[in-house]
Amino acid sequence: MKRYLEQQAFDRVSRDFTFLFRAIRKSHGELDFRLRDGYFNLYYKGNSLAKVTIRKDEYLVSIHRKFATEKVFRGDDRFKGLDEPRGNYIEYRLNPDLLHPFFQKKHLDRLGRNIAKVKSSEEIIFEQMLITDNMEREDFFIIDRQVSETAMKRRKLDLLALRQKQNNQFHFFVIEVKLGNNPELRSEVGNQLRGYVD
Repeated sequence: MKRYLEQQAFDRVSRDFTFLFRAIRKSHGELDFRLRDGYFNLYYKGNSLAKVTIRKDEYLVSIHRKFATEKVFRGDDRFKGLDEPRGNYIEYRLNPDLLHPFFQKKHLDRLGRNIAKVKSSEEIIFEQMLITDNMEREDFFIIDRQVSETAMKRRKLDLLALRQKQNNQFHFFVIEVKLGNNPELRSEVGNQLRGYVD
């Protein structure tokens, strides 16, 4: 499982997204940043707001078309998106100078409102509560969400955490959120959990 950026990409992201990291810290858990293999996801209340891929001299930002409506970037011709959407996603090529204008508070708020209109599953809402309720802990860190790996055969772990054993020793801690009030999932829960262990 690769959850890091190469050093050069890490340095670029650290420099180019300083403003976004400040916004994430001030959001009290509503905004969330997760590293992936050569890209990162920005989440809003547990829903993927944007996938940001690091390219040679630019960034490719993909946002679901339900969230990236014309109203989000209205009046700003710099953010029309590429002509050919990829499936349900609208893509934007941005040089570093356009990152802050693109991810400004006004646009993040509009994207967040569009995300809020799409009903989140109860499990995503509960995952988000777990993340925000544990943000200040020093013995337990949720380090990733919606974790997928080739060896897992298309399965996803809901949350991955580090739990302190002693001093600076931590163990991985897997959290699979299943709500008992979802009758469609009752018969599948055991099989899904067994699949993670096998």
